[in-house]
Amino acid sequence: MQTLIHRYQSNDALQAFLQQIPPSVDHLLLQVMTGNQNQDQITSVLVLIQEKLPNVVIIGTSTSGEIDQGQVSDGELLLVFSVFESTQLHPFYVDELSQQTGQQIANQANQLAAKCAILFGNTLTGQPQAFLDGMAKNAPGLVISGGNAGDLDQFHRTFVITGCEFHEQGMAGVLLVNPDLEVYQDYVLNWTPVGPLLTVTECDDQGTIYCLNDKPISEVYQRYLGAEILEDLPASAMEFPLLKQQDDLQVGRSMVAASLQDGFRYAGVFQEGDQVRFGIADVNSILNQAADRAKYAYDYYPIESIFIYSCTARRAFLGEHIQAEIHALSEIAPTAGFFTYGEYFTHQNQPKLLNLTTTFIALSEQKHPLKRSSPNFDLKHHLAKASTIRSLNHLNRVVLDELDEHTASLEQYKNALDQTAIVSKADITGRITYVNEAFEKISGYSSSEVLGKNHNILRHPEMPSSVFADLWQTIQAKKVWRGVIQNIKKDGSNYYVKSVIVPILDLDQNITEYISIRSDVTDLIKQAEIIKSHRLDDLTGLPNRIQLFEDIANTRCEQLGILDIKGFRFINQYYGFEFGDTLIQQFSKVLLELCEKYNLVLYRLQTDVFVVRPERLRSRKQKKPFEEKMQTIQQKIGLHNFLIENIEIDVDVEVGIGQGVDHLLKMAETALYQAKHQSHHTGVTTVIQDSDATKTHMAWLEKLKLALKEDRVVNYYQPIINPLDPDDIKYEALVRLIDEDGSVVSPYYFLEIAKKSRYYAQLTQVVVRKAVEFINETRYQVAVNLSIVDIEDPLIRQYLLEQLSKVAQGKLTFELTESESISDYQVVQDFIHQAKALGAEIAIDDFGSGYSNFSYLANMQADYLKIDGSIIKQILTDQKSWLVATSIVDIANKLGIKVVAEYVSDEAIKEKLLEYKVSYLQGFHLGEPLPLESFPLNHSDDD
Repeated sequence: MQTLIHRYQSNDALQAFLQQIPPSVDHLLLQVMTGNQNQDQITSVLVLIQEKLPNVVIIGTSTSGEIDQGQVSDGELLLVFSVFESTQLHPFYVDELSQQTGQQIANQANQLAAKCAILFGNTLTGQPQAFLDGMAKNAPGLVISGGNAGDLDQFHRTFVITGCEFHEQGMAGVLLVNPDLEVYQDYVLNWTPVGPLLTVTECDDQGTIYCLNDKPISEVYQRYLGAEILEDLPASAMEFPLLKQQDDLQVGRSMVAASLQDGFRYAGVFQEGDQVRFGIADVNSILNQAADRAKYAYDYYPIESIFIYSCTARRAFLGEHIQAEIHALSEIAPTAGFFTYGEYFTHQNQPKLLNLTTTFIALSEQKHPLKRSSPNFDLKHHLAKASTIRSLNHLNRVVLDELDEHTASLEQYKNALDQTAIVSKADITGRITYVNEAFEKISGYSSSEVLGKNHNILRHPEMPSSVFADLWQTIQAKKVWRGVIQNIKKDGSNYYVKSVIVPILDLDQNITEYISIRSDVTDLIKQAEIIKSHRLDDLTGLPNRIQLFEDIANTRCEQLGILDIKGFRFINQYYGFEFGDTLIQQFSKVLLELCEKYNLVLYRLQTDVFVVRPERLRSRKQKKPFEEKMQTIQQKIGLHNFLIENIEIDVDVEVGIGQGVDHLLKMAETALYQAKHQSHHTGVTTVIQDSDATKTHMAWLEKLKLALKEDRVVNYYQPIINPLDPDDIKYEALVRLIDEDGSVVSPYYFLEIAKKSRYYAQLTQVVVRKAVEFINETRYQVAVNLSIVDIEDPLIRQYLLEQLSKVAQGKLTFELTESESISDYQVVQDFIHQAKALGAEIAIDDFGSGYSNFSYLANMQADYLKIDGSIIKQILTDQKSWLVATSIVDIANKLGIKVVAEYVSDEAIKEKLLEYKVSYLQGFHLGEPLPLESFPLNHSDDD
């Protein structure tokens, strides 16, 4: 083969040059390498060439500089003609850079048995790496050379050429087909990694990096390279590429575009988890390596032509020395090429996209071509005897080696800690950045499931928010927090950990991250004595938060007050913690005396926060006295003088009250927050559940909609006990909504709202489906509440019958609960007949109200009758209620219907009902509703 190079000046000069090439030549390749962006002029030149040489194959690219023998130029039009004797040329162009198009060209290369390919791609409008990956997948043995188009470092407009056509996207190339073609490829990099090892934590598949070490990439560049580096991106950063190791190949990535807001884009892709360092280079080392590679190629390979594709960032760093590097190669054979925005190179049969390199491909159609005599590879006159960069590189290598040794030692300490403790780390916002194997084992979560998330994923709903507020306040104050936390596993079970959370500070005493070291104390916590000790506050002897939550659940308290000492933190800071503890002890005694006087129960929640509840349950009509009592306590505390170490302390308290049937502490805390943040506030602030903005109709519809979508609607199961047969236990399925924060929401908030929406049918389906799954997993008998709305809906009726067919006979009971009138009694009666035929049992719920009266019992074919809870609650104090209850039992027994008494809230009611031989009992006294996780699976019975 023969390569002829022409630097275009005029058409006359070009025509004279073309006379060297016979018009009839069959295998002629023209590589157009142009820094000239005048498309019209270039087109006219190519048209002229095609007229003179009709068989010519043309591919080309815009450049960031041209290489002609040992000379470098800018803005020129370089025409590189290669005349082959027997090598066939197959040009191609694809407008999309993807794995699919790369695989298509690879398949074409396989069919042709191509030896190598020269490719030119646009990196400003696509990612050539994807195309190369496709080539590698289908044609791994094909040698690929070439590079990305440039535009004189303007990063504005690049193009590639096929024939006389210009393309500002995609890939142009030519396949060289000749089994005897000799191909040798090599590259020179010799950039040295400097600085810390950085991890790519956020990027995309287009070569853009957004975050290194979880920090915006612009901040990382500014920290390590100085603020000036951001002033002229990407040009200012081209000499500092990112270096990463791919197998045994060091790969550089130079920047091609930058946005301080949207990340930095590189001429090549990254993956999250890639580890990189900044790179710098020493001119002497680069030139020595270039001379060695050139001499090696000359000594061991047949070469007739050399094509160079070198990085524009490399040229910027080497300056005038780039010509010395290229000169070494031009001593071997005719040499031409251009400066790129990324070079293509085949390493271990895999095409790679490189940066910062000088790559070259040497071709020969002869096995023993005539070599040039006495080539000069001596570049000593270009080298400096001493080099600051070389010395700094040496210093950098030594420092990095020592750092690696220290890192290895720290890694051993870390491994020792990982073997003995549950460890996690979080960034300054609380997002998890690391967990060890012990964390994964005890929590049930893999690292991939928790990284980037908040520790709230482990938060047990019984843990009050005040604990975490105290934790966060402590560690943000750069102090160590210690405490016991109840967490929840992925499977829903709970565990306790004794935790030490330490803020990690940098040299400027700024918090950089938090490390949590925990030990599993679940077994200890669950021992009776330790549980008991945790129910009392160590300092005051008052019941603590654990006791508070248990009492709220057992008493079904509907009012809660919370008191907070104003300015207590400043008292601690000024007089000291021992003084503060003494004040808390005196304060708690005074407060306890007032609470006992007004029949209130007192708890210490944390530090200076106390909780008060009524000693006995009050009706809604009597809630005003509780508020008045809290106001009186607030006033009396304000009038009391506390004497500590001969110092008189005046104490004022803020008071908040929560009213409702659920989430009392949260509402009280909300009220307290409002009290603290109201200007000129005096008195007591109350938050009533019904007036909470988040409990409005539309808000709950949205919550229900999202919960259904995310499968957060679940059943809790409350036992129905046969007092004469302990083994005869049934369960009632009670719907619950798991809120986004993990808390369990009562149907009080959403069920009536749901009945008036299109979500009610879906809600019924979920409850029934999960009840059927529960039956099949536990083999218990389960009752599900249905409304007349459910039965009158033909789609729901069909669904109920389908689900019924999936369980054994007698295992599923339908409780008819709606108290409104029936619009189509025949439909209800038909459904009951069909359901019973499939083995269902029927219960009449809330008997004594609505349509549930004696005249319907026979026609409804009921198996069970549940006496309305409003009757049962009064049988000890109201003779009329007892007479109604006994009458219902009598008539039910005569009709052969079993009676269930609901709302059995204490032992006295239970014993009273046993006198009259009620068949089944149900209520909080006998068992609270529990989630599926609380039941053993595959329960066996005698059926």
